[in-house]
Amino acid sequence: QNPPPQSSPIFAGLALVASMSLSEARWDFYRNYGGNHRRLGEWAVAYHAYQKAVRYAPDDEAAESRQRRVDEMRANIERDGPRRP
Repeated sequence: QNPPPQSSPIFAGLALVASMSLSEARWDFYRNYGGNHRRLGEWAVAYHAYQKAVRYAPDDEAAESRQRRVDEMRANIERDGPRRP
C-alpha cells in the first residue's frame, strides 16, 4: 500500500535534512558565503560565516588554515570595524 500523497513532502523534507547533515554542503555554503562577503569588505558577516564553516568543515589537514582565516577576519574587525573602510 502506497502512503497518501500528502505525506510525500514530509519524506522529501526529511531526506533533504539527512542529506545536508551527511554531506559537506553546509561547509561549502558558509565558506562561499564568507568568501563573498570578505571580498565585499563586510568583515563581520564574513567572520560569522567562517565561524560556521569551521564548525561544519571536514576534519582534515586544512583545519589550521581555516582557523587562520577566521582569526584574520576577527583582526580586520578589530582594526577597521565591521566593514572595510
